[in-house]
Amino acid sequence: MRLLLVIPDQTMRTKFQTLSPTSVDNSSPLLIVPWIEQQHVLTHPSIRIFIGHGGLHSVGEAVYAHIPMIIIPGLGDAPARAAAIMEAKIGYAIERDALTAERLATYIKMILADYDSIVSRLRRIHHIDELEGGMQRAATLIDNWL
Repeated sequence: MRLLLVIPDQTMRTKFQTLSPTSVDNSSPLLIVPWIEQQHVLTHPSIRIFIGHGGLHSVGEAVYAHIPMIIIPGLGDAPARAAAIMEAKIGYAIERDALTAERLATYIKMILADYDSIVSRLRRIHHIDELEGGMQRAATLIDNWL
């Protein structure tokens, strides 16, 4: 799996190019790396939207970082998670066969237009998760169940 980062600033692009020998080229605003620490990307102050397949860890990291999501659901429980994200009004979902550049652009614009409200909902969800014990509580429940 590869990650595309759009980094218009030359200083930041130079910093990111040290991560991979496979960057597009020195003049391109795109950097292609085979892997990157997702949580570091999501917590970067320039990140506004996360686009992913709806995996449990990725969604959890986006909630933790208070980043609105556009989910293109993969297999398994990802479609249900995408529906929950839409119900919580913290992002949108696009089925793979319905994905178009126009639809993606529309959802990006909708998120940016309502960005503060979405981030506020994400902060509340994160806060409730922390009050309930967060990841440690989940690990304890799983250990007790096993």
